[in-house]
Formats: sequence, C-alpha cells, structure tokens
Amino acid sequence: MRRWRDTTTGFALHLGRRLAAAGDDAFETIDGTGVRVRTAKRRGEGWLAGLADIGKCRRLGWYEGVRLLLAVTPRGAVTGWGVGPASTNDRGLAGTFFGARAAPTPRLPGVGQPTSDRDVADLRFNGQYCQAHWTATAGAVVVSAPQTGSRRAWPKPWRTWLAGIRQVVESVTSGC
Repeated sequence: MRRWRDTTTGFALHLGRRLAAAGDDAFETIDGTGVRVRTAKRRGEGWLAGLADIGKCRRLGWYEGVRLLLAVTPRGAVTGWGVGPASTNDRGLAGTFFGARAAPTPRLPGVGQPTSDRDVADLRFNGQYCQAHWTATAGAVVVSAPQTGSRRAWPKPWRTWLAGIRQVVESVTSGC
C-alpha cells in the first residue's frame, strides 16, 4: 500500500476530476466520518501510533482510528480527502484541508483541487468566525445551517433543502 500510495492517490483524484468535469457542479459537499482501525478497548499503541487515537462518531460511537474528511460533488465524485486523528474536530480538519487546497503541498496530495469555491456542510462546520477565516485565508465559502435554537436559525424548508443536497456525501461516507 505504501509503495503505490502516490499512484493510487493520483488515480483517485484524476477520476474525481473527470467525473466532476462531466457536470456543471456549483458546489462541493464536505463531511467528516470516523474510520475504525482497531478495537478501542485494546491496550498498546497499535499500528498507526501517532495518527490514530480515540474519538467519537455518530455512526460508530467511541472508536479508535482516524477522522476522514471528504469533498464530494453533487454527483458523488470524490475530489479530495484529508485524514487526522479520531479526536480531531471537523472544523480543525477542514481548516487544514482548505489551507492545503489554497496552497498545495506535496505532503498532502489527497486534498486535490476544488471544483468550486462553494462548500455545503452540516452543523459540525458551523461557526461564523471559522467560516469567515476559511473565506479570507483559503477562498472557501462554507454554507451550513445555524443551530436550530440560535437566533440565526434557518426556517425548516431551508434546513430540509440543505439536508437533501447533502445526502450524496452521507451516502459516500456511509461505506467507510
């Protein structure tokens, strides 16, 4: 796997770009999910010491592994990804992801190139300060519904619309 990492990454990103070019996608959807690498109750460091740790995911509950962030077009083409420790907050991972997309580095080839400067996300990416920072530093405009109880909350039809267009990335991450 390590030997063919660059080839696999290049092929996956090429395929994502080709699929994204087939449509006129005005936005990408980003989402984070947990990827379990071993049972959380085992002792010892495991095979990903330094990268994997304990985190909580709605789909997995408590797990030991990594946090995977995906950027997906409305047609389901994966255009980039990032990986961090399981305990990483989605906003922190997204900040690194957007920064690496704005200023590409050979150390993070998987982030790929954006197909749009608009990103749709769920509540975990909400925060007007984070979103303003991502726009100012990386040119990424992230749209996510404010929390329901806040005074900036969206009406139910808008939240339903957002959930509908995010369904593609939920389908992609459900297989992880």
